[in-house]
Amino acid sequence: MFDEANLVNLIGALIGALSGSLGGNLTTDWLSRRSEKELVRKNIVDKYLIQLQYSIQDLLYRLHNMKDEGGPYYMMLLTGDEEYYNISTLYVLGAVLAYHRILLFGGIYSKIELVFPSVGTKLSDQLDKFGNALDALEIILPDTGKMVYFFRYDRIALGDAVTEETNERSHIRSFLKFKREYENDKNLKSILIPAYNFVQALQYSDELGQVINDLKNILSELETKTKVESSFKY
Repeated sequence: MFDEANLVNLIGALIGALSGSLGGNLTTDWLSRRSEKELVRKNIVDKYLIQLQYSIQDLLYRLHNMKDEGGPYYMMLLTGDEEYYNISTLYVLGAVLAYHRILLFGGIYSKIELVFPSVGTKLSDQLDKFGNALDALEIILPDTGKMVYFFRYDRIALGDAVTEETNERSHIRSFLKFKREYENDKNLKSILIPAYNFVQALQYSDELGQVINDLKNILSELETKTKVESSFKY
């Protein structure tokens, strides 16, 4: 028979064993959740945020070239037309517009929010404002005085034109694929006439500096999350 001292010792041992087991399970569960969250973070950074960062960087280089270096004018001097310049501008602008929709409809913004609290919502809002700012730009053609606009569904059409799906995952198609399809598909070229007219006239906007600054703010935010420094320093 147990005396009182033995009973106290037994109860203490049982409590210790249970506590150790519970503590071990809690630790294992915490480590598992932490590991899972890290995998989600790495997947988001590697498959989405770095690509968006480089797309914005490419667009910034083009807008800077257009605003401060007379890109369209020098392309005309070199090649006799602006076709290559305009098609490549369509592509870099379309890529940024497309990534916003990919992140939105792929449910990626909510995953960004999970690993980078408040960043998913902020990034979505910033890209929404970027699109709306394009629509609000005042662009007047110097030779005709005609206003040029870039409406919401024209932006969506451009984003869709540079997007393709592989293995049920949407991503940006290569420039070569986009250029080939644009040049050979009369239907697509017709649909993208408003976008083409917009990028062709963008050089005449006095508000390009503000667009560039807004994109630089998004780029800076992405750099802090991807830990990859951008080469755009203007």
